[in-house]
Amino acid sequence: MKTQCPECETVLRVRPEQLKSRGGRVRCGVCHTVFNALDYATGEDSSSSRNKRYEEEVYDDTRVYQDEPYIEDSLHYDARVAHDDFNDDYYVRSGSRRRRGGVFWVLAIFILLVALVLQGSVVFRNQIVHYFPSSRAALIQLCSLVNCELGGTRSIEQFMLQNISLNVRSDVPAKSSQTALILQAKLVNKENIPAEWPSLVLSLRDEHGQVDRQRIIEPAEYVVSELRMRPMAALSEYSVRLHLNLVGTMATAYELKPYYEE
Repeated sequence: MKTQCPECETVLRVRPEQLKSRGGRVRCGVCHTVFNALDYATGEDSSSSRNKRYEEEVYDDTRVYQDEPYIEDSLHYDARVAHDDFNDDYYVRSGSRRRRGGVFWVLAIFILLVALVLQGSVVFRNQIVHYFPSSRAALIQLCSLVNCELGGTRSIEQFMLQNISLNVRSDVPAKSSQTALILQAKLVNKENIPAEWPSLVLSLRDEHGQVDRQRIIEPAEYVVSELRMRPMAALSEYSVRLHLNLVGTMATAYELKPYYEE
């Protein structure tokens, strides 16, 4: 049997078993239009007289009668795939561990820095007090915790020398090569801050006022041993009495000043 597509007018050859199984419905192999083959059946003579473009046998296309496959929404599919591929709990735990590790190292570095600062403050406590006198109170508290002693400051300005006298000793026979002298003075710490014992510089001048001889007197020479181990107390006085032997004769003038060696 032949039938003609109502859409593109293509003549199709249909087998009886196809008509029977599908209730007469067929699909055009050219334009894919579905129609009832019995309604558009053509005879052999008419079909040959028609100057048809071509004939084509109808092929068995089961897609006409079966439901098209269901296409799942890709959004839900992607969500399931993402859920299957990634373990949320794992990444949450990993991130939490990393955060805890970061906090631990920050605390460790902070504690280490504090320890280094405290150690440096103990080791260089006297130098710190010398350059930063306002830090003395804090360093005193630190030394009370770690059982250390804080030295005094090294500031010449906080000392004053009073009642200075330099006389030839009458109890020692005079010599032309040297002169026996006795030096007396009062060393005063004017500030309310302990200070390291200073050295004393004795300068002898000639008749022209020029320095003729000079003698540096170390703390070990004029401070008694029991006081020498500690700084000079704040707002205190210390009497200096020292025997000296100077080369040559007595000078016409002298000067005594406190001194710190740099």
